[in-house]
Amino acid sequence: MGKKGKGAKGGPEKPDTMSDDVWALFNNSTDLIQNLRGSCVFNTINCILTRSEAAMFLWQHAASSQAKKEEIVQLGAVPHAIAAFKAVEDHERAPCVGLLHSLATVEVAREQMVNVKPIPPHPPINLVPLLFEHLHTDSTATETGVMGVICNLSLSEYSRPSILKEILSKGPKRVIHVMSNSLNAEARRDAARCLKECCTLPILPEDTPEHIRAKEKEKEKETKTLFLQHGLVEASIRTVANGCTECVTGVKINGPLAIESIIGLLHKMLQLEESKTIFMEFEGVEGLSALLSGKLKCSFENTLQGKASAAGCLYSIAIPQGWANNRMPSSLKHFDQPIVGGVVLGNSTPAQPPPAEGETPAEPDKDEESAEDKGGAQNIVCKEASVKMEKMINLISDAGAIPALVELCQGPPMPEGGGKKKKKEPPVEADMAEAQASAAGCLRLLSLLPKNRPPIVAANGVPIMTKLLESKLEITRANAQGVLVCLGADDNNVAAMVEAKVPEYITALSAPIRMYEEHKKKLVP
Repeated sequence: MGKKGKGAKGGPEKPDTMSDDVWALFNNSTDLIQNLRGSCVFNTINCILTRSEAAMFLWQHAASSQAKKEEIVQLGAVPHAIAAFKAVEDHERAPCVGLLHSLATVEVAREQMVNVKPIPPHPPINLVPLLFEHLHTDSTATETGVMGVICNLSLSEYSRPSILKEILSKGPKRVIHVMSNSLNAEARRDAARCLKECCTLPILPEDTPEHIRAKEKEKEKETKTLFLQHGLVEASIRTVANGCTECVTGVKINGPLAIESIIGLLHKMLQLEESKTIFMEFEGVEGLSALLSGKLKCSFENTLQGKASAAGCLYSIAIPQGWANNRMPSSLKHFDQPIVGGVVLGNSTPAQPPPAEGETPAEPDKDEESAEDKGGAQNIVCKEASVKMEKMINLISDAGAIPALVELCQGPPMPEGGGKKKKKEPPVEADMAEAQASAAGCLRLLSLLPKNRPPIVAANGVPIMTKLLESKLEITRANAQGVLVCLGADDNNVAAMVEAKVPEYITALSAPIRMYEEHKKKLVP
């Protein structure tokens, strides 16, 4: 048995294998940092630990709490950890980078890691290139720590440019390799998160000039194109498929591979039109549809986030080319008529639902006004795009994803509790809002085909879509309205729509008013 250290009241016990001197040092972060610096004239104590041992002890302390991380950063550990990471032998490098990985969750530490300044007795050290040099090593522990530091640096608006610059100059192959082939599930997840952050537009202030916004968008497109050229899309699809298998069999990697980060990365990449062709070639639609429906078993850290991203991927891939940002263009945004003979037809611009509280009514589109002036000419989507969309819709529905998509739209459950007092609905978290918008978008496209409407209704889709008409997100409300318009076109669904109290401005769009009223009179006394 160990015994309590004198300076560790209420803390961990001193191991039998540790001397009293080392135990005293273990409990003194300031002295540990001097040992991390190594023997030099600046130290006020004799170093009895190697730099790697000192890094290991500090890493243990940093792992205990965020407050301890901040304390170690404030004591000046970061530059000494960087210097130790560069100087020690390969077999001693893992504790040094492990310490950096842990400290990189502190913003001040991230700033110090990308600021190349001399810290006596160390010369200026540029950490970012050094990290990429050691990214692909024989040590899984070192690789995991290095990838963790790179990921944490990419999460910060301040330090991300340094990571992006290194990836753009030397290519993303090493990071993609870690995502696809690392033996550590955490390293794979961090690689996917890093790549996702690097192809995401930075958050710009509202008063940012348009030319700067345009420049950032162009940079985002260039980054995604580079990733595409290095095989990111196919690597991501294979990793999702292999990861789902590895989660079941337990082979190859050290634990369950949480794949929501990789699916989120795919969702970002599919905003690039060229990515969709590769996504199709590697059967991405079938794979993600099977994942949503439960036919493909996998592991998530955040199930809602993963399924939201999967639904977003399917939504991105199903809509025709040119419908930018997963939105229908203004002249076609009310296009919810069935697919007829390979062409989607619409001949009217339906009335709009009342705006949500605090939202200003949308201005009428000039294209729509000109169309009305010309006698309400029909909007026709080109046949080629429509046939392609129908193919995508069939792939999604044939994989059995409809019930899962409807379930995603349902939102958080109502809190339990008795009494007559009206229960307040729980707030919708960010992932849930994204899931509802994307899943409703998929269902909007799926409902264009008559064969997909019965499964939507059977999955309780009508009341769920009706509830989404009150969503705070405009795109979610529009998608829910589109689903209901298509469902209402079938006489068999009228009863369900009446029971769910679907607003009449929607039911009037989906079928002739007279027919609807006749059914309503028969069903409602």
